[in-house]
Amino acid sequence: IGEIVFDVYFWLTLMTYVVFRVWTETRTTDDDLSGGKFSSASFYLVFFAGFLLSFLLFYISQNNSRYFEFLADTMFLMGRINDAATLAKTTLPIERARRIVRYLNASHVAAYTGLSASYNKKNFFDPLVQKHALLSNSEYEHITGEMNVEKDGAKPTFELITWVMMDIRAAQKEGHMDSNEALQMRTLVLQLRSRIAKIFILR
Repeated sequence: IGEIVFDVYFWLTLMTYVVFRVWTETRTTDDDLSGGKFSSASFYLVFFAGFLLSFLLFYISQNNSRYFEFLADTMFLMGRINDAATLAKTTLPIERARRIVRYLNASHVAAYTGLSASYNKKNFFDPLVQKHALLSNSEYEHITGEMNVEKDGAKPTFELITWVMMDIRAAQKEGHMDSNEALQMRTLVLQLRSRIAKIFILR
């Protein structure tokens, strides 16, 4: 409902119809009714209503397409995070695996916070970060203090993903992952980053 209230095209379509309707009513007199002009006005009204209906159906179709595309993107993000978390837990020491999973989940939350006015730092980012302990105090201050998780777009999200990539590199250097495992993990994380970038571009 909130999106409809602020949708310019919705109100433009509605106001166009109202203006045409008022114009027809105010210009139609009793003489017009007896002289047959009313039927002509009705014809134009029906014609215009048909145009508005076609526009409305197109508008709804576009919204539905965008909704299902965004749903597919959301499921893709969840899948990549789950895949990366599974690989991390089965190959890395538990402390490092948990840190990577924390960063991935925090990047997911930060992405939605930067995407929509409905989700902000107060009602979405902070409660989830605190509830699931996604960031330490210093990490939280860096993401929310040096950056603006609501206004900086994908920057905080990409910062968290960069931390994940750095952890993967460190784990490989320390011998916790072989080159194939590290490649798989990097591929999953970069797929996550790429899809988030796409969402921000097309929003």
